Amino acid sequence: MHTTIKTFFAILIISTVGIGSLSAQTPGDIYDPSSYTGDGGGVYNPMDPNEDNWADENGTGYDAGVENDEIAWIQIPQLSTIEPDNDTETGGGCGSTDFVDQPIVGESASYVYFDDSQPGVEYLLYRVRVAKDPGNGAFGYSILVDTDGRIGNSDPNSVAGNPGFEYEVRIKHKNTDAFVAIEDIDGITDGSGSQLKTYDLDDNFQKVYARFEDPACTGNGEDPIFFDFFVDIADFGLTSSSSIRLAAATSTQPSKGVLSNVSDIAGIDDTVIGTLGDSLANQDSVFIELINLQSPTPISDLGTGGCIKTGTSDTPTVFDPIFDSNRRINGYSTEPEGAIVIVFSNGEVIDTTNVSSTGF
Repeated sequence: MHTTIKTFFAILIISTVGIGSLSAQTPGDIYDPSSYTGDGGGVYNPMDPNEDNWADENGTGYDAGVENDEIAWIQIPQLSTIEPDNDTETGGGCGSTDFVDQPIVGESASYVYFDDSQPGVEYLLYRVRVAKDPGNGAFGYSILVDTDGRIGNSDPNSVAGNPGFEYEVRIKHKNTDAFVAIEDIDGITDGSGSQLKTYDLDDNFQKVYARFEDPACTGNGEDPIFFDFFVDIADFGLTSSSSIRLAAATSTQPSKGVLSNVSDIAGIDDTVIGTLGDSLANQDSVFIELINLQSPTPISDLGTGGCIKTGTSDTPTVFDPIFDSNRRINGYSTEPEGAIVIVFSNGEVIDTTNVSSTGF
């Protein structure tokens, strides 16, 4: 069993000179704001809580050398500390589907945040950083979600092209027929997942000028962009105690889910995928590596002061003896309540359960 123990911390000391910062636009400006007016007729917009059309905490634009956000975004772990530029599998390098990064500290291509500040509703917010605004171009931007704590061979619904993601939260970005959607993609790779919920793009999405991008992309004549979007966790059928793991990807064919046409995966060098023979199998391997950087993290831990947890758990203790005739296995774990216990027999998963106050 693997759950979470180790936590990411970052101490940031940055010179304000020569780090690939921006062009003419004002970093931190929500230049394409949401028209969301809140659930139940309220006015709260989780992407811009103080409704000043600025993403930064002061309402004047990001301070020099930093991205001091109003929201305490949590970075999604990366295999490559610095997300490579110009590493798209489809689409142009330094383009609208190319993830870019903070070029010194890295780990800043994709983010998540949990907001439970409003009564009766709980939001999951996502943010991705791309090299340029797509304008009216047709592109897709997705967060892939693992909810059962299993990926690859440990997931019975793993198939070639989807190593174990249960849900996709995706933006279909197009001048017509645009939306944010939650889709059930368990065991599905061809983009035919069932839509659990569709949101109007004008309501659940905004664009923000970012400060940082990879230096190689600064000459593309465009500003790096944050895409922010959000969903209600109840629309997944999840609760704040549900545990998740996440990966971000883009697509040049937004009519279908991202797994049917991956352009860039946040946090890895995508250029190696097509050079390794079976590119689909290697794409799956990359997703498995990314997800295995994380331990299943309760959604409630993704708010202010939280983190995506990583690392390995203590080995659970099983009560002896165990006989062939046993239909139950009991034990205990030092991990927190809700941690996932996976039972294997000869390498095959035979059951899963969760740690409770009395064991498992």
